[in-house]
Formats: sequence, structure tokens, C-alpha cells
Amino acid sequence: MTTLHSNNLQLQQINESTRNGISASAGMLVYNTSAGLQMYDGSNWVTVQANFAASGGTEDESSRVTYKVHTFTSPGTFSITAGSKDVEYLIIGGGGGGGSDRGGGGGAGLLRFGTYPNLGTGSYPISVGGGGARGNNSQGSRGSQGGTSSALGYSSPGGGGGGGEDHSGTPGGSGGGSAYNPANGRGTGSGNGGGSTNSNSPSSGWGNDGGQGRNSGPRATGGGGGAGASGNSGQQPNANGGDGLTYSINGSSTTRAGGGAGGPTNVDGHGQRGPSSGGSGGGGNSSPGTAPGGSTNTGSGGGSGGQAGNGYGGAGGSGIVILAYQN
Repeated sequence: MTTLHSNNLQLQQINESTRNGISASAGMLVYNTSAGLQMYDGSNWVTVQANFAASGGTEDESSRVTYKVHTFTSPGTFSITAGSKDVEYLIIGGGGGGGSDRGGGGGAGLLRFGTYPNLGTGSYPISVGGGGARGNNSQGSRGSQGGTSSALGYSSPGGGGGGGEDHSGTPGGSGGGSAYNPANGRGTGSGNGGGSTNSNSPSSGWGNDGGQGRNSGPRATGGGGGAGASGNSGQQPNANGGDGLTYSINGSSTTRAGGGAGGPTNVDGHGQRGPSSGGSGGGGNSSPGTAPGGSTNTGSGGGSGGQAGNGYGGAGGSGIVILAYQN
């Protein structure tokens, strides 16, 4: 029989079968591995504190030692039916879509990470934001903002859409990068990339600004902001999206919430492909077709569209919610 020590309290660890063989007296405390903390009242065993029991999402007890992990890639409910625990959370909004027609990269969804103390019984709704739609026409449409993810009373807005042709990037969890302003002065899209909605702190989450486009010299579009850094401007090589952040809440070290890349482009629309950023943001495109999208369930931004008249942005990656607690 195992004895548990907690500060100055020593408890026998038993199960249902061994408990019946104990010579118990009123007031005796034991830890029943099946039921929790129990006390003998002179005639019956009474549960004083039940074992923690929770369900919801995809459940995993093998990837992270001594922890149970609940992963939500679509809306659901986290249900606690007994006990209370400190619960870690990672909440990421959907990534913004990349802009079309020499557009900017999409911003990453806001990333929140922290611990909810002593979470007790109840049903907690979970929402998971979808990735923002790509800019998809030859007139330089913006990408759309990603959807909001939420859990335990915390919300992470989606990333801003990348600007299209002559439009600036839009605000979001991290801002979308702006497109460049064409040489004929058709718009003012070389303005600032979209701003993030939150400052970088555990209480408000992590998000950064998109990059600014450039309309002089070699023209270039801005990268979308990421959870770990702002998107590169058109003044910087390759106009990378901002880096994501790395966490191992589910037992595997994974980088998420990277911004989609912008990229350099010439007047005729032929340029270089911008590489994807840390956190699986989509790479910028320089040729006709559709740019890469942000990776699924990372909240990363889509890449920027390329050649004028034929370049479409990439869609943002969907968000994710992960909850974990010690067994």
C-alpha cells in the first residue's frame, strides 16, 4: 500500500478493492485512486474531493508526460464534471488571407498563452476561427480577416487581410501587409500595414504590425505581422512575414502564428517569390496563379498575390485551441 505525503499530511493510497480491507475509524482520510480524497464517517466512506474529470476535443495523455491535452480544431465544448485544476491554454485566431494582384501578406491570428487557475466544474464553449479568404480577383482585392478563436473567457481575433494592389493591409490580431502603390499613382496602397489589435503581453496576447509596401525603385509589398515579430517592409529583402512563436503545450515543440510573406515585384508584375515565415505563413508569389496559404490550425497568414491581373493571394490558416492540465 502506497503512502502519499503532502506537506505534513500523510495519506494511504488505495483503490476500491483494498479499501474494504482497511480497519477504519471515524475521521480517517485516504486517497482512493478511483474516487479521490475520501473520509470514513463511522459507517461509510464519503468523497471529500473528487478526482478531476474533463472531456472535449481530441484527448491525448501520451504526448506530454504527466499531462492530459485537449486539442480543438473546430468548435466544441470543454466539460469538467468533477474537481478543479489549473488549466493551461493556447488560443490562436485564424490567419488573414493574402492580397491579390501584387498584394501584401496576411497577418497571423492573435496568440494567447497562459494558465487559468483552479478551473472548476462546468461546460465551457470553444470556438475556433477559420482562415481568412484570399484576395481573388484581378482588381487587387484585399484578403479577408481570419475568424476569432475563444476559450475560457479569452478571445483571439483573426489576423488582418493583406492589402491588394493599391490598398493598405487591414488590422487584426497581427496586421496584414500593404500592397505597393503602382507607378501610375492609382491609389495610396503603399501606406502602413494594418496594425495589430493588441499589445504583446500575457494578458492581452501576442500580435504585431504588418509591413509597409514600397512604390519607388524596385517595387515591393509588405509581409503580414506574426505573433513573434512585425512583417518585413518592402524596403527589406524578401518581405518576409513576421515570425511565429513556439510552444510545447501538447508535448511537441511547434511554431505557430507566422505572418504571410509579401515580396518584391517589377512594374510588369514579375518578381521574386518571398519565402514563408516562421510559423508556417504562406510564401509570396511572383507568377500567375495562387500564392501558398497559411498552414492549417496554425493561425498563420496567407502569402501575397503576384503578377498583375493574374496573381491571387493565399488563404489564411485556420486557428486552434489547446488546453492542458497535469494528471
